[in-house]
Amino acid sequence: MSVSGRREASKITPWLWRAAFGAVLLGCLSLAYFDAGLSWDGSYWLVRILDSQAPLNDLGRLSNYVLQLPLGLALRLTDDASLLKTLFNLTYALLPLGALCLTAWFLTPEKKSLLVFAFMGVCIAQLGGRFFLVAEADLAVDFTWPILLGGFVRQTRWQRLAWLTVIFFVAFIHPTSFLLFAACAAALGVASWDQPQCRRPALLLLIASGARFWLFRSGWDPIPEGAGEWGYLKYQLTTSLVHGLIFSIAGGWVACVGILGMYASRSFLRRVSQTLVVLGLLVSLVSSLYWAKDISHWALAVGFRGAALFIGSAFLAIGALAAWRFTEQGGNWAGGVALAAALIFSSTVSVQGYRWQQAIARFEALLRESPHACIERAAVMQFEGTPIPYWHLLSLAIVVQGRAPKTLIQEDGGCAKAAETGRIMLAPWHPRELSSRGWYQFPTQASLSNGDAPNRQLP
Repeated sequence: MSVSGRREASKITPWLWRAAFGAVLLGCLSLAYFDAGLSWDGSYWLVRILDSQAPLNDLGRLSNYVLQLPLGLALRLTDDASLLKTLFNLTYALLPLGALCLTAWFLTPEKKSLLVFAFMGVCIAQLGGRFFLVAEADLAVDFTWPILLGGFVRQTRWQRLAWLTVIFFVAFIHPTSFLLFAACAAALGVASWDQPQCRRPALLLLIASGARFWLFRSGWDPIPEGAGEWGYLKYQLTTSLVHGLIFSIAGGWVACVGILGMYASRSFLRRVSQTLVVLGLLVSLVSSLYWAKDISHWALAVGFRGAALFIGSAFLAIGALAAWRFTEQGGNWAGGVALAAALIFSSTVSVQGYRWQQAIARFEALLRESPHACIERAAVMQFEGTPIPYWHLLSLAIVVQGRAPKTLIQEDGGCAKAAETGRIMLAPWHPRELSSRGWYQFPTQASLSNGDAPNRQLP
């Protein structure tokens, strides 16, 4: 590293980076506080885990066992539904911060400014799916950042072990991880021509990509039927990248391009790049808040998981280019841009959380005021335009009422069927016998007809 590079590195203001991590932590805690983990699939996951008192892993994605371990241990110590719900939320909400912390740990001081690209990727590129805490596709992209940028540095023994562990985590969190590994291997392979330390990581990632592709083709953890078809992906893209979100992501990507120019030695190019960064971040901030302020704008943001790989890869490509071509510190601006990205993230998810909490409060009031032990989907049509009437509605109604839910929600015609058969549905495909023992104390079969008030099933 040159003398000028050392001087530039010494100008980095540590408090900017600390503030950036603090802002991300604030956003993550906001997600947990507002029960973002109950949105979409998350409420079904929580009900399944609590009722069966066992991990949920229907698709064979083994990394979920690790993420559900804290909840499993807590379930042995307490029956407090509110505490268990909070722990579930907190575990998944802190994962974006964990990805950034790992990336920071891998990077050497002279490459520390590359962390700004990870902030842009985690805080802005994945913003559309951030409220969907249990989305494995988004988590795979988040944890690709420490894999990619960690491959550009000379790692210590402990860092190498952690780097390999992250590869295993990503490999078994989502089947499309083989594409992420292949892209990282290609980037590191190109960089290895003048950065020899990249050769071994590139080879390991190439092997990991091939092995993961073989597991995918062998049916280890298949993508659900129809989810990989273009029509379904197109539906996800067109329903999630709306109401300003696409402009937020585009603004973030333009800012990333501007960050590349900040490394330039020519003052004119640096000034132009600074303008791009500022404009890109402003567009991202305004668009994100406009998108978040109305819950109907992101009611179908669950579909962002179909776009996560493509959008995340666009940001990863810029980060890889910067790690390859620019080896010296970027200066104070890197921490400042990271802080701006973190503030966009925390403010957006906080607005989303507030809107979600308002909708959930009205939903809880409907359940609390109902005189019946079972109501049907048609009774909650007032929540159209929010994430509530998703297929997880049946489980969401359970989890928001604690361990002894007073009123169940079933699909139309489901209450009479449940009263007749003694079988309720936790999801459209998942029946649960009321006579079987579980963690939840459901209303009795006799009380499930609409004319009866709920009686309590004995534990």
